[in-house]
Amino acid sequence: MSTITESDLTQLVAAVITAMTEVDTPESTPVPATTQDRTARRAANQTLNRRINGQLANATKAFNAGDGGACVAALEKAQALVPTHLNKDGTLAWQGTLDRIGAKAQSFAEKASA
Repeated sequence: MSTITESDLTQLVAAVITAMTEVDTPESTPVPATTQDRTARRAANQTLNRRINGQLANATKAFNAGDGGACVAALEKAQALVPTHLNKDGTLAWQGTLDRIGAKAQSFAEKASA
């Protein structure tokens, strides 16, 4: 049976730490361009959606204040912000957003006529 000296133990600990450091430090791999593009598109879409929601909020505020002209103008601005590009299947990519704007306008029309 051999005895482990303090020097041997220090070398063993140093070797284990070195091995763990090498395993825990992955090589840096570049992010694929598609992921970067997707991230940029997502951020741009979120910003655009916030702007559209802001216009819908402006329309609601104008309607509640009784200013029909400002309400219509805000709804038109929101609709103008919606992108018109198509999905692969030929449908409008932002159709859901247009539907939301239409529903908001319909809601205002119903409330105004009541």
